[in-house]
Amino acid sequence: MKAVQEQQQTINVLSAEVNKLKTENRTGSNLDLNSLPWQAASLEQNQPNPVNHTTTFRYSIPAGSTVQILVFDSNTGKNVKTLSASTSGQVEMNRSDLKAGTYIYSLVVNGKSTASKHLTINK
Repeated sequence: MKAVQEQQQTINVLSAEVNKLKTENRTGSNLDLNSLPWQAASLEQNQPNPVNHTTTFRYSIPAGSTVQILVFDSNTGKNVKTLSASTSGQVEMNRSDLKAGTYIYSLVVNGKSTASKHLTINK
């Protein structure tokens, strides 16, 4: 019985939050739509992959965000490259300073890692 009461209390708190957000949205308050979950950033698989010379990273981000793409050596976890990404939704990387192998790249939005993918570089 106690568990049911705790669940009902949680439901009541969440319902109050939803109602508050609905009211703020109707009254035109400063509700930041970019902070809501459906506005999250996304990252696509780089193309081409495996990489011979250059590759393109495509992503989407909420308006007004600052973005970087960090490339890590998958064996050591060391950050081997940092790309400043623009709001255009894509950035190109030249692999000339990276040796053949497997890497992980992460999309960092407003200082927080939001998504990661694997990338392979050919000899």
